[in-house]
Amino acid sequence: MACPYMGGGLTHRVTFMEGDEECQQGVNKVEMGFGQTYGEYLQLDKILTAQKLKSEADGQRVDDEHLFIVIHQAHELWFKQIIFDLDIVRKLLNNTIVDETKTLKIVSGLDRIVKILSLLTEQITLLDTMSPLDFVDFRKYLTPASGFQSLQFRILENKLGVKQERRIKYNAQHYKNVFCDGDLKALNQTEDEKSLLTLIESWLERTPGLKSTSGDEGFWDKYEKSVKRYLSDLAKQAEDPSNSEDIAKQLLAEYHKTSDAFQSILDPRQHEQHIRNGMGKAETYQSKQKNK
Repeated sequence: MACPYMGGGLTHRVTFMEGDEECQQGVNKVEMGFGQTYGEYLQLDKILTAQKLKSEADGQRVDDEHLFIVIHQAHELWFKQIIFDLDIVRKLLNNTIVDETKTLKIVSGLDRIVKILSLLTEQITLLDTMSPLDFVDFRKYLTPASGFQSLQFRILENKLGVKQERRIKYNAQHYKNVFCDGDLKALNQTEDEKSLLTLIESWLERTPGLKSTSGDEGFWDKYEKSVKRYLSDLAKQAEDPSNSEDIAKQLLAEYHKTSDAFQSILDPRQHEQHIRNGMGKAETYQSKQKNK
């Protein structure tokens, strides 16, 4: 039958019949050499030939090694995308005055990063489909390779703002000891740059009302006065002579507990001490998990 698009207009019902070559006629840009093909654009000849199984080269192929390689290569590609987006967000935030018209782009970029990180977490579950015995069969070919040697992951940590003292050491050594000169230059540069954490903190500190201006009270001045009034009210309740001895003790204990909690925010020395205490707890937990 004739092609319904040929002279009949678009109001006719489209019907394709086997062997109806007239309907298949069109411009083949690939055949004409116009532009790039899908594979050429994505350079699939490089990506899809980058899975070299060490076990196969040794004559003892372990099928699951292919999955192991693909998962980690995919991680590195996503790390590259995160770093790409993170650099854009950091550039937009690294200004004395952040352009409010760019807020949506900043939020969208951060939202994408979070979604990618969630995807990477889910992707790890694919390793559950590989038995421990199969992993052991090809693990010997990976030595001394380790995820701790991922340059992009370390760069990502620095750009996000992971502090050096919070890092878990690799083989009881500094995290940079496994990298060569060229990689070390890139790592040192990211340590010197302003991290996302630093830029976000600076942006929040510039929020109107947080700092005192000439003759005006800032947010923290008003907040501290409100806290003092609140604590004063608690102290008066505890000192009320009509209270029984037990109630007075309970109210007094509540006052001291609440006062200590606010001092951990308002007193710089106590605040820093609480941070150090929290770091100590985190490091102890990480150490226990590592030694399990």
